Amino acid sequence: MNCNVCKNKKIQLLNYFGKIPRSFDFKKKKTIKKYKFLLSQCNRCSIIQLEKNGGDQSFVPKLKWINNNEPDQHLSELISYLKKKLKEKKKILLISNFDKKIFESLKNYKNIKLLDHKKYLKILKKNPNQFLIQNSIIKKNYNKKIYNIGKFDIIVSCRVLEHTYNLNLFIKNLEFFLKPNGTLIFEIPDSQKSLKQGDVAMLWEEHPIYFTKNNFIRAFQILGYKILSYKKYLYPQEDALVFRIKKHDIGKMTKIKNLDTEIRLGELFVKKCKNKKKKLISFLKRETNKRKKIGIFGAGHRSIVYFHVNKLSPYISYIFDDNQNKKNLFFPGTNIRVKPSQTITKNRLDICFLSLSINKEKKVMRNLSKFNKNIKFYSISPDSKYAF
Repeated sequence: MNCNVCKNKKIQLLNYFGKIPRSFDFKKKKTIKKYKFLLSQCNRCSIIQLEKNGGDQSFVPKLKWINNNEPDQHLSELISYLKKKLKEKKKILLISNFDKKIFESLKNYKNIKLLDHKKYLKILKKNPNQFLIQNSIIKKNYNKKIYNIGKFDIIVSCRVLEHTYNLNLFIKNLEFFLKPNGTLIFEIPDSQKSLKQGDVAMLWEEHPIYFTKNNFIRAFQILGYKILSYKKYLYPQEDALVFRIKKHDIGKMTKIKNLDTEIRLGELFVKKCKNKKKKLISFLKRETNKRKKIGIFGAGHRSIVYFHVNKLSPYISYIFDDNQNKKNLFFPGTNIRVKPSQTITKNRLDICFLSLSINKEKKVMRNLSKFNKNIKFYSISPDSKYAF
């Protein structure tokens, strides 16, 4: 495997996490295909990355109700910056529906354009996921109209870059729409905190790339870009980064501080994941030997990875989720049907692991305790005060 970002051939396998089902594979039948979860790290650009397994259609959910909801509360500062540039008559291109909050705030300006996926990218799906968007750009799967949109001073992309399986080519194809001396702005999740914590649930088949501030700077310097500015936005679980970059002389690469530490981050992550798994399994064995019934609330991509990487099948009796679309479907890769929380009254539950936004945990715990006041709660999120 070559590096997804800099194409370096010297890429180190960090760990094989086993075979994992796709996070959107909620089915009425038990049998589904699983995919190898291989995590590697490039020793040149230091990017930690998942190896792609399966064809392009493997990453496209067939269920219409599956949507990727991304945090956007921090975008107001970026919107203010872009508004200023629009007033300076700069042309701005937004590349996907994940930039919609920006577009809705600035759509009255004539010099901003949203790259409509149906009109320009030949994507007919109503709400395409990031894989479809980046795949069209990588493969130049365009309608002819796209070549008439012109060149832009600024190209903005929110929450797509970490989903690409060929970042090098993705950037090159975006450059076609960029004016000489133009700038690219990327908004991405910051994986540093989760990597340091050994938060295995951060891994997701739709996220092949795990950026930190330092590995992003290093990678884009190698690709011939300089960093004009960056800003970090803090969240309870996963922080966000916004970078503004432009083409630069590769020979003028700045030295990144603590690059050795960045390279060691992958090994640290795997070591912590293994230690946490050992602690978790020891606890679950002890509790199930006491005939305790254990469940998970929240049937999302975090709980799916957490369940399968830690091999929890022998210990988990129930999966609860109040999304009606998931009701009575099999939790991906298991023979456990997803049940609404109200069914707790019909099932004895002693321990419940929470897999949801940290800011919603207290409310969910309060609601579930109405059904059974003796439930012990633990969160799978390391930043939670209820963390296991």
